[in-house]
Amino acid sequence: LVSMKRQVEVILNVYDLEPSVNDVLYPVGLGLYHSGVEINGREYVYADGRGIVDTPPKAVPPQVVFRGAVPLGAVDRDAVAPALDRLRGRFSPTGYDLTSNNCNHFADALAYELVRARIPSFVNRMSALGACVACLVPRRHHPQQLDSDDRGDAFQGEGHSLSGATISSSEDDRGDADLRRAKVRAAALKRAAEAS
Repeated sequence: LVSMKRQVEVILNVYDLEPSVNDVLYPVGLGLYHSGVEINGREYVYADGRGIVDTPPKAVPPQVVFRGAVPLGAVDRDAVAPALDRLRGRFSPTGYDLTSNNCNHFADALAYELVRARIPSFVNRMSALGACVACLVPRRHHPQQLDSDDRGDAFQGEGHSLSGATISSSEDDRGDADLRRAKVRAAALKRAAEAS
């Protein structure tokens, strides 16, 4: 049996990226959210260009507003590092995609790895809707399309890289992202044409 002292609570922290928009959309199960998984006094998040990082809980830019915490369960503290290792390939610094591999996808995957729980569906529902109409999402909302100077300092600051390596984005990575995005757009347009 695992000692209760080794158990740590797993909490989903949910943040409003657009508080005024979310005030209208939240009642109907939609919104633009950021999420992270808090475990043992650290919050694990996935950030474009940085990959999986840990930060102090609720350390977000001032324009991002904490919406609430969702307890997901408890896990042995020794299970956290191996779970993060298993996710590191999927959630690499260059693998971020707004509609198919974002911070909410990471939070859901980590929660499932640790406690076999899923995050509430409203947290990432807009991503699923966005994937269906990716061709309509303005280019400025695709992080891979931005130059590094245009990304700002959102979710930068204090924290530790869990990979131990510095990885920079290359033009090849951006080309791969453009190709994936073009395939998603083509599939969405094909589905729309077939439905008409």
